[in-house]
Amino acid sequence: MKKLNVILDETTIINFSFFRKLIRRYYLICSIIPLLVIGFSYSFYNSQNIIFMQSKSFKNVSNDADSPTIAIAKIIGESQEGVDASEIIGMTQSLDFIKKLATDIYESGKYLSFNYNSLNSKNKINSNTYFSKCNDNRECIVKHIMGAVAGLYTVDQDPSVMKRFVVHVNTLDSWSTQFLLERVEIVLQKMRLDSISHLISQQKELMSELVKKEHLKLNQDGSYNLEERNVKLKDEINFIGSRIKLVQGNLHNKRVELDLAEANLEQTKKTLSRKFTQSEVELSKRAKALNVKIEKLRQDINAVEVSLVDLSIEDKSIINQLKSDLKTAQDELYAIPNYKKYIDTTEDFLDKKDQSSKNVAFDVKVKRTQFERAQSELDSLQKKLEGLVSEQTALESQMTTLKPQLEYMKLLENRLVQLTLLESTIVSDFVFSENVEEVSLYKRTSKGKVILFAIFVTFFLVFLIVIIRYLVDTKIYDEYELKKNFENIEVIGNTPDFN
Repeated sequence: MKKLNVILDETTIINFSFFRKLIRRYYLICSIIPLLVIGFSYSFYNSQNIIFMQSKSFKNVSNDADSPTIAIAKIIGESQEGVDASEIIGMTQSLDFIKKLATDIYESGKYLSFNYNSLNSKNKINSNTYFSKCNDNRECIVKHIMGAVAGLYTVDQDPSVMKRFVVHVNTLDSWSTQFLLERVEIVLQKMRLDSISHLISQQKELMSELVKKEHLKLNQDGSYNLEERNVKLKDEINFIGSRIKLVQGNLHNKRVELDLAEANLEQTKKTLSRKFTQSEVELSKRAKALNVKIEKLRQDINAVEVSLVDLSIEDKSIINQLKSDLKTAQDELYAIPNYKKYIDTTEDFLDKKDQSSKNVAFDVKVKRTQFERAQSELDSLQKKLEGLVSEQTALESQMTTLKPQLEYMKLLENRLVQLTLLESTIVSDFVFSENVEEVSLYKRTSKGKVILFAIFVTFFLVFLIVIIRYLVDTKIYDEYELKKNFENIEVIGNTPDFN
């Protein structure tokens, strides 16, 4: 306890001047300790593995305006929320992610080239030795890969940029680092796509079940086909309305044609019922004789003019006489009022009128039949139209009652279409940077840390061992120690100095 009083000081706690004296006193120990610490630190630093590190950043754009999934979701009216930082980091550390990463490495066919040694491993082994117990068993190989790669990568949130994350990969060779970083990115993108797809598929499945239930309910009530029936009724009503307009126009034309035919038949019948007088018979005979005479004179004139090229005076006088007779006969014929009807005989005229009467009567019968058919078709169409309009009125009244249920059905079907569209256009909302840092080399404990640690340990050990050496030392080397250890002793003199 008295020795501690020598070391301690009331002001500075440690009596540094005395402590320096102790260091000079025990200089051999104080020299050995730094050498030992430096040697151990040097050995420790050199024994560490060289670690190859590469990093790549990515951003979660799930809630950003430029997110492709969000953009498509907004177009179809779908709201998509992303994941927060804890979920992303937790996903990359989950057993499911590690298993998928190991499976992806195995399926890449390059798993034997990968360095599976841990960062602190002292005895390195190759891949064939690492998988020697698996005997090409897929499950065994995947489990071994899982055990190795779980500690070779980390995903951290960037503290300076919001929703930005950095993937760090550390292995014991450059190729393994680059390869693992590439596989981590691929698996992370796949898992995110699967996660989004799973959520949307669940919504779609639930929506499909709900649509089926509503379909079944409406079919059981007989209400589901009401709107379809209403559309068909409207089409039929429009078609029949157009048909009625055409039939009405055709009926009007048939009515006009029938009226004209009946008027013509009536006039023919009046003509046939009329009797010719004796004077009309005489006029007919006279007109007929004059007409025959005119035709004969024309033939004679033509015969003379054609047979005689050079006409003599007698021939010209004959032709002039014939032309004079022709003119006289024509004047007499033209003098008879309405001479054309008297040219034919009365019997011929009556025969023609009788035949005409039969044709007109047949036309009238045909046109009347056509008119009656058109009228019957119009009546049938109008009756059918009235029935359809009545049915539509009742149907629309029923639809008014069921409108909320039908509108709900439409909303469900539209929602299902939107989810189907969104499912087919899913893209990952993790956007990885195209700029990748070069592979960097480092050791787990840096040289600076080793040096600082060595200095600290050196000072601590020197202090501790010097104190212990002083406490176990039974010798008193100077007057200062004597006074501190024996404060109550009386000094009666000084020993002679023989130096």
